[in-house]
Amino acid sequence: SLLGAFCSIYHTAGLTLISHTLKKLGKPLGIHGVAGSGGITIAPLFAGILAASFGWRSVYLVLALIAAAGFFYLLFNTSIPTGSVVERTQPATSRKSMVPFFIVLIIIIILTGFVYRSFLTIFPTYLRYTFKKILAVGAIFLSEKIIKN
Repeated sequence: SLLGAFCSIYHTAGLTLISHTLKKLGKPLGIHGVAGSGGITIAPLFAGILAASFGWRSVYLVLALIAAAGFFYLLFNTSIPTGSVVERTQPATSRKSMVPFFIVLIIIIILTGFVYRSFLTIFPTYLRYTFKKILAVGAIFLSEKIIKN
């Protein structure tokens, strides 16, 4: 539970650091998003290889070592900006005019969450059962071809 608690801090702090210290946000936020998606893709493979080779505890040990290295890097790195916020000018908007956009945003976020969770939890199970059916149909088709010849 400690791992989950500390990992959940990252998005708040990381995105705040990016958005408050950089003037142009598009490319850095894009790189951040792609790297996060890449991590979700590669992490199970990496963890599986480590667990199969050295046991499940090795996965947590490697994660702890990476986190400790990052901690000490940030602790002793003096080039990281502190307390500086990039000023941005924004047009004045009323709260009432933002409500429809906020509702659409919330709906999109909810639907994206469903799709994301589905692909991480339901889709692998679906593929496993579908793949078995495809193999069965292929085996039947192949056996009919062999019998006819």
